[in-house]
Amino acid sequence: MTPKPKKNLGNIVKVIYARVQYLLPWALFGVNELLSYEAKRRHIKVLNGVQDLSVLAAEGVPSFDALQLVLSLGMERVDATRIAGAYRREAKTTEVLGFFRGLDWNRLVGIVRGIDRRRLDPDLSAKCEAVR
Repeated sequence: MTPKPKKNLGNIVKVIYARVQYLLPWALFGVNELLSYEAKRRHIKVLNGVQDLSVLAAEGVPSFDALQLVLSLGMERVDATRIAGAYRREAKTTEVLGFFRGLDWNRLVGIVRGIDRRRLDPDLSAKCEAVR
């Protein structure tokens, strides 16, 4: 009888980071190429949803608001995701960079640290000052 390999959360995380994280953007890009080819061949109009997902997956963020914070300010992905989430929950009278710019420091720290008390990026203060 062959021993069963141990399955634990650490192994699952290892697989996700080693394979899925790097392959998913390329897989989505490939699916987009196939969709585009078939749509052109059949004269069907297809929107850019899959292509958009491949960009988000490549950057490791769930929304274009978070992507804008990552690309514009070099913000950490988790910080950008949390700020973008707060932006979406609150009344939006501006775009996400304007929302970020308008946050006072204590509110920003509360959003980034969240309920899990995540550490602050040492450069967060400098990034905050850069947009003001």
